[in-house]
Amino acid sequence: MGERLSRFGAGPKLVASVVTSAALAGALSYAYPAVCLVPALRHPAAMALALVLIALGLPIWLMGISQLLSPVRGLRGVVYSSFFATSARK
Repeated sequence: MGERLSRFGAGPKLVASVVTSAALAGALSYAYPAVCLVPALRHPAAMALALVLIALGLPIWLMGISQLLSPVRGLRGVVYSSFFATSARK
């Protein structure tokens, strides 16, 4: 059989990869600030569009996450992810 997950599931592995990527991105943007600047994003219309997209996307994302995690709350069903698939009933 494959490697068994810890009692925390795949969370620590996901957090480690996100923290590593964020640290690398932060270090590169600090070392080379001119490369990371996007002048078009300073335009007021681009900022307004970004705020509208965030305002529309956040509730949709939250609804999707709540539907995805609803079987987990009651410890029923099967949890599927691109990283792991495991049955909640064993």
